[in-house]
Amino acid sequence: MPERRRRFFVNSRIVALALGALLTAARSPAADRPAPAPVFPTKLEEVHLTVVVRDATGHLVSNLKPDDFTVLENGRPQRVQLFGRAVEPGQEETLALDLGLLMDTSASMLQQLKLSQEAAVRFLESIPRARDLVTIFFDDDIRLSRAMADAVRRHAELHLTTQDLSITTFRYVPGDLRAKVGDPEVELRLDALNRELLDRVQRGGEAFVSNAVIGGRYVLRACIVNFHTARADVEALPEIVARVGRAIHAESR
Repeated sequence: MPERRRRFFVNSRIVALALGALLTAARSPAADRPAPAPVFPTKLEEVHLTVVVRDATGHLVSNLKPDDFTVLENGRPQRVQLFGRAVEPGQEETLALDLGLLMDTSASMLQQLKLSQEAAVRFLESIPRARDLVTIFFDDDIRLSRAMADAVRRHAELHLTTQDLSITTFRYVPGDLRAKVGDPEVELRLDALNRELLDRVQRGGEAFVSNAVIGGRYVLRACIVNFHTARADVEALPEIVARVGRAIHAESR
């Protein structure tokens, strides 16, 4: 019996080794290869390239044709579908470019601001076919939000809660309730008043603000993200809010 047990034990190891070898052999070589990188298809109708060609003496070469150029994308030749000189008569509209220029003028760029401005000027001068230019400054939203906070702070019927980055929060507090701010009953009235105020402002369409709860109090939240927003817009918002707030407060008396 002891000899049988040893034989059985040895046979079990042989079976296990044979099974492991079978699984290894059955594993496809492709399984060891890394998965291919995902490819996301995109569609681009037309890419405009501005090219300036000078000869050995530095003079502009103006008599070039499409066949004189080779355009490659990822090493593959591309067909030139539209060709013309920047100053060619009759081609101004066809070859015109609308440009968008993003400028980082935040505090982190103060030391490089002059260099950035000079680079932007050189860039624009190198594109004579530029027709329209939209310039967007990264810190415009922050400056406008601070201007809004100042306007709220100056308004007798509004209470500024916070201002950070492009977000300003505040609430409407009627003059007859200002001295009672902090009273639990008055705070409930102010929350309800500002909720109704938010709804009416949004439905009125003059401005769009959202809401937040800060320190347990319901407040209005103005976040500037639209690059069309101007200083006049943010300075007009406090009175729009106050006007609607006065009407609601008068109805509740």
